Amino acid sequence: AGRVHARARATQGPVREQLPDADPGPTRSRALDALAHAVQRLDLAGIALDTPFGEAQFTRKGDAIIPIHGGNRFEGITNLIVYDNLRSDLEPWVPRAEELYEPTALTSDGYQVNYGTSFIMAMQYTDEGPEGYAFLTYSQSAEPDSPWYKDQTELFSAKQWRKILWKEEDIAADPNLVEYEVSGD
Repeated sequence: AGRVHARARATQGPVREQLPDADPGPTRSRALDALAHAVQRLDLAGIALDTPFGEAQFTRKGDAIIPIHGGNRFEGITNLIVYDNLRSDLEPWVPRAEELYEPTALTSDGYQVNYGTSFIMAMQYTDEGPEGYAFLTYSQSAEPDSPWYKDQTELFSAKQWRKILWKEEDIAADPNLVEYEVSGD
């Protein structure tokens, strides 16, 4: 068997055990062999090859399923999106479907993500001052009843950047501005 197939057999799991033996030989392409294995994995998960990416890779926020763009560590992508058990909130655990292929975190529901790119900012310095845009990909609140529970996750999904307010007049004109007085007493 070729190196791609030998590596595939090295990891245990239901998908790995169902892959047929394949010897790429001198006339077969390792890339085509890897593509064939990927097609088999997607088929096993019930994901059609013409499924839009946003239907196959998603996050859950309460009852909402939100398409998420990005990729895994091994792909060398800067928009890292994965599933991880790291948690920083006390909300109930969102169940995840059975994992079918550990290296890519493919589950029987597709690629459910809950970890990765967090804060993204793009800024330029202009003669009028800084101009910036940002995402807080996981949204600001962990409280499902909050209007900030999934708002920025949805913006991130749609690739709709949020303008960063820098100037006093822009901040004062923000319809969402709430001011608090804090004392040390």
